[in-house]
Amino acid sequence: MILVLQILLCIIIAILNYAFLTKEKEKHTYMIYSPYSIALDSVLVFCTYIVLINTMIPISLIVSIEIVKMSQSYFIEKDQLMFSDFRKKYCNVRSASLNEELGQIEYVFTDKTGTLTMNLMEFKIAVIGSKMYGDLGLIIKDPKRPPQ
Repeated sequence: MILVLQILLCIIIAILNYAFLTKEKEKHTYMIYSPYSIALDSVLVFCTYIVLINTMIPISLIVSIEIVKMSQSYFIEKDQLMFSDFRKKYCNVRSASLNEELGQIEYVFTDKTGTLTMNLMEFKIAVIGSKMYGDLGLIIKDPKRPPQ
């Protein structure tokens, strides 16, 4: 629709340029005109305005994307599967770009028993790359430390 509107605007501008040059060119001798014929000049005006008005499409797409993000955040907040029985609350979207950030999850920490427990996890140890985080005593054998 936006492309059709853009082409229509350029056609109207080219027609108005043609009408102006055929009727008013002799009255306005102080203006510098194209050395081409009036028809060719109108085609050049059409092409010039296609280039000038082409920013309408990206700007309208940005507006459309923001409307989609807003509607997706509404549906995320109203999703029944996102309801927490423990907190008695629904998900709360505080950023319009939340749906884009959800696809960037790289690490998921789980205890493998989430279906049998309340899924409340306690961080013990993690190895990321070559660096170790957490209580290293869990893997280092210390005869003085009692087993857990």
